[in-house]
Amino acid sequence: MIRLLLRDTIETQLGPMIAMASGEGLSLLEFADRPALASEVDELQRRYGYMIEPGRNAVLDQIESELAAYFAGELTVFETPLVLPGNAFQNEVWERLREIPYGQTGAMEGWHALWAARMPAVLSAPPMARTASLSWFRATESSVRMDR
Repeated sequence: MIRLLLRDTIETQLGPMIAMASGEGLSLLEFADRPALASEVDELQRRYGYMIEPGRNAVLDQIESELAAYFAGELTVFETPLVLPGNAFQNEVWERLREIPYGQTGAMEGWHALWAARMPAVLSAPPMARTASLSWFRATESSVRMDR
């Protein structure tokens, strides 16, 4: 089954962002100049079976409006629906990150056990999967305060 994502560029105060969404939700929002963007798009196509075409839909309109309000200091909670393809570990990380309130960082409490439980599988995974999983850790680490 081929799933369609519409792709558009959204201009922000920090530079252009690439947004991709189906009618159900946003699947990718990334700065256009980020080196890993090409591999993220490739993963959406190859691993998750998405077909990507230029275009707009209500979800892309919503995230563009919310980003404008966020950068204007008028928004602290995004309501755009998300469709985040990924494995169980990645989805668990996203859920935990979403629990961190606006303007705060989260404590590492509880995160060490999550990483430790998954690390043997990450280290025994093929190189591409290992790199992706460790990238998740680095991305999460920047949002989560380390108290140790």
